Parts: sequence; structure tokens; C-alpha cells
Amino acid sequence: MYLANITETFLDYPDNKSLAIIVFLEGCSHNCKGCQSPSLQKPNQKDFISVGELTLKILDYSKRCGGTKKLVLSGGDPYYYGEECKDLIINLNQLGFEICVYTGYTIDKIRELYYNNVSLGPKYIKAGPYREDLRDYASGKNEHEFKLASTNQRFYELVNNEYQQISDLNVLYIGDSK
Repeated sequence: MYLANITETFLDYPDNKSLAIIVFLEGCSHNCKGCQSPSLQKPNQKDFISVGELTLKILDYSKRCGGTKKLVLSGGDPYYYGEECKDLIINLNQLGFEICVYTGYTIDKIRELYYNNVSLGPKYIKAGPYREDLRDYASGKNEHEFKLASTNQRFYELVNNEYQQISDLNVLYIGDSK
């Protein structure tokens, strides 16, 4: 895997209150027109990190962020790494992290490629490629809703070993709204 950055965020985790760690990985093959992070599409060979090393970095960063166990994997596209991404998620699940993955793949493709046993998957998935022609100019997050960048994107939550859509189109209602 290739690591671009680790930082903290209040904006990217799908609730209205949590500080989360966000890990930006380099590598993506979707080539979405209008990508917000084109610099993360190609892996930079000097940024290589093993799954074990990245797990340790995330644990260390968690300690520095008050022990938060909320985590967002973004990029690029974490699923660009296939089995390595799956191994990272399994490691972090076993350590008690609640993980949200941002991916340009559809939920069906994620089920097909990575999760014969979805109980090993992340708690949340933001799925769907960014589509400039479906851009939502009002995207962003406030205390009541989280609007994704394009109207084809959806949030899913792992409930009873099944990913269930929890957003209405590209809007996830959080807090006491809806």
C-alpha cells in the first residue's frame, strides 16, 4: 500500500459528533473526471507501507487523538489494494476500530470482490464513483446531514452481516433530523 497522509477529521465520518482518523492512500484506477484528489491516483513508490506498519501508525495516531476508534479510509481508493485493504480492515476491526471506507466502486462490486464474509468488512462504506455530471454543489456536512459529492453516491452500514443503504440518494441524515 502507499500512504499519502494520516490526519484527524470531524467531516468525513458518517455521524454528527465523532472525531475520526482519516487515512489517505495513494492509488486509484477509476479516473473520475473532476476528481478532487488527482494527486492520489498514482502511487508514489517512496510512500510504500506494509499493512502491519500502517496498522501500527493508525494505533499511534489514535492514541494522539484521545483514543478515538473511528477511522476513515480514503484516497485514491483503498480497494485499489484488494486483499491488502481487506487485511488492513480485518486487523483494525479486531482492534476495535469502527471503519468507514470511501470507494469509487459500487456496493455490488465490493460484495463480489472482497466480502464473501461481510462480517469482516468495514462498518460503513461510501460507495460509487464521483460523477462530475451528477455533482451536488451543496455537498458537505453539518450537524443534520451529510451530502456526498455526486448524487449517484450512497452510504451503507453493515447490519446483521448485510450492507444496508442508510442514505437517501446522496444524503445521509445524522443527528435528530429527517
